[in-house]
Amino acid sequence: MSNPGSQSVSRTALFPAAVVCCLVFGITLMGFSIGTISAEEATPQVNKMGAKKPVAKKSAAREENANPERVKQAKNAGKAKQADNPNKKQADKKQGKKKNNAQKANKTAAQKAKQQQKRKQSQLAAEETNESTAATLNEMNPPAPVDLAHVREVSKQIDELITVGLNNSGIAPAPLASDEDFLRRVNFDLTGKLPTSAEVVEFGLSSDPDKRANVIHNLLGTREYAQNWAQYWRDVIYTRATDPRAQRQSPVFTEWMQGQIAANRSWDEITTEMLTATGRMSQDGQTGLFFAHNGEGEEIAAEASRIFLGIQIQCAQCHDHFTDQWTREQFHQLASFFPRAKVRRVEGSEPRDFEVYSRDGNANPQQSKLFASLADPESFLATYDRNNDGVLNMRELNPRQGKPENKKAFALPRRILAELDTDKDRQLTLAELAEFKMPGKFKRNAAEHFMADLNDPSAPGTPMSPAFFLSETDIDEGLADIERRTVVADLITSPENEWFAKAYVNRVWTVLLGEGFFPAIDDIGPEREMRHPEVLDLLAREFVASGYDMEWLFRVILNTEAYQREALELDPAKTSSDFAAVLPTRLRADQVYEALVCALGANEPGPAAVKKRKNKKSFEEGRRNQFQKLFEYDPSENSAEVSGTIPQALFLMNSQRINGQIEGRNSFVRELLDQEMTPEAITTEIYLRVLGRTPDKEEVELVADYVQQAETPLEGYEDLVWSLINSTEFLTKR
Repeated sequence: MSNPGSQSVSRTALFPAAVVCCLVFGITLMGFSIGTISAEEATPQVNKMGAKKPVAKKSAAREENANPERVKQAKNAGKAKQADNPNKKQADKKQGKKKNNAQKANKTAAQKAKQQQKRKQSQLAAEETNESTAATLNEMNPPAPVDLAHVREVSKQIDELITVGLNNSGIAPAPLASDEDFLRRVNFDLTGKLPTSAEVVEFGLSSDPDKRANVIHNLLGTREYAQNWAQYWRDVIYTRATDPRAQRQSPVFTEWMQGQIAANRSWDEITTEMLTATGRMSQDGQTGLFFAHNGEGEEIAAEASRIFLGIQIQCAQCHDHFTDQWTREQFHQLASFFPRAKVRRVEGSEPRDFEVYSRDGNANPQQSKLFASLADPESFLATYDRNNDGVLNMRELNPRQGKPENKKAFALPRRILAELDTDKDRQLTLAELAEFKMPGKFKRNAAEHFMADLNDPSAPGTPMSPAFFLSETDIDEGLADIERRTVVADLITSPENEWFAKAYVNRVWTVLLGEGFFPAIDDIGPEREMRHPEVLDLLAREFVASGYDMEWLFRVILNTEAYQREALELDPAKTSSDFAAVLPTRLRADQVYEALVCALGANEPGPAAVKKRKNKKSFEEGRRNQFQKLFEYDPSENSAEVSGTIPQALFLMNSQRINGQIEGRNSFVRELLDQEMTPEAITTEIYLRVLGRTPDKEEVELVADYVQQAETPLEGYEDLVWSLINSTEFLTKR
């Protein structure tokens, strides 16, 4: 058999024998804290290794602390200058202004403190609710015992089916990954973190034949597993948000989703909650999909189809789909499930808050009825022309003859007359009625969905009724908002709808193995070509039988040989490895951040410590969120198209925080040297902490040569850590 046409992911020495800088200049970078990169930070110097290294930059505060005598002299000089001022009145006037400004500032500060206190109380209440969610759900639905024998059987069937396909194609599968690579990979996939150096060593020394299955089982029970995948789904939803304000809610969504995953709620239950959600932005994370698109029915329908079914039906929004069977009418029928779910500001909320609520009717029912009937001018005229004179007057338009129940109902005929009565005779002819255009405000607030007229976008459009494009189920007319959304949630998550299970299986498989059954993670469907369809059918069928148990699916996939194979870079001449190997992928922003924390020992405060902060929001929107903004990418993108950027590279190369962690007084490199370890042991420990593996013989020798030539061993090993963090290997899940 031929090999898969792939090349092994290079672990080549990060210090090439000729010149060390060849490595450092070809890497992708990242850092702890994000902000505006100064000109000095963006202009690296060359360190002793031939690699670029940032200039140390002291802040003004540090300079003051370093020279207290200079500070004292400056203060004394300021006092002397004030005493010598000849214009004392002017000085007093300035002093008065300062006093007034100080009073105003104190008042403003008090107001801000009061607002922050309210915000803190609201956030803590929401957090306490989310923290208790998992425990409550577990009490209501205790986890079922794991049938490991069945898991192993399904994993074995998957490998057998893939092997048959590879044999038929003449492709040899890659060997199993080393223990080190497997442990690093499965830790990133489940918890988003690096394993510790002790865990790597212990795992490698274990002779237990079931050690890989055991570590999978143990990691699935951790808090980090729920957190990692909650962050994944946050990125899936919010990187495609059409309303940028929705980012404010992403932490609330993440906490809610983490509670659902920790309780191992089934995927159909989570999906149903998200599609039928109502509630406040600051408290109810399940409303995330609606806030991400400001309650716009068409956007929500498109994203629901993409995320939960893997079908890009939004391509049929303006015309029938070019490559698939979906029609424009089918898209707008799907959107008709969501027009009554609206977003509005919560009156009196401080700080400002918003809510998703159901509007099951217009504020003015008479207006809704008239506007809908005006779509057919002839029928409208025949209905309201009671004296059969061929025109409509004010009395005919208002059945209550000028005595409506409220003023809004009476305002409608006046507005229609003002807009359509071109000859100003206070009557409407058929020709004038035909010119009616539905006001944009009414369309936005309508309780029904209208398919726009492409030839006349200002026209009312065609009123649509809810229907699901993947089934022929009849939908009752006149359903209220929650009833409508419950119907579509049931249709989407139905076991009879094969695409719900296949979309989730394909997404998870793609994330874990680097490629999926379809070329795109969220563009599948009956017309799409798939790889190993028999494997996808088996997994989807068993996933449904498990009750859409997410942990069950992870357990099955992670225990396959297909997942545990060596990572190979795909041959550029090929479009797929056919699952002969795992494809390396770039770590998500959260995973890179956690890798830096693990590697450098920069532990951040835990949840309890965070709660004690005076302003929790400032922490949550601090270094991690700033890091996220610089390094995040849409996880639904093709992994082969995800790459680093120049700002990311420059930031890591010049980050004062990262270099401070490497060179600081409490750095782990200093700790290693203080333990009087051998040079080879120090090098090994550094590789284990940063890359999750031991160095090969050539790497050990190259590092030893470099450290010997450095001014001090400390500087040599610090340069080693800096270079490893800047390597492509550090950023890659292999």
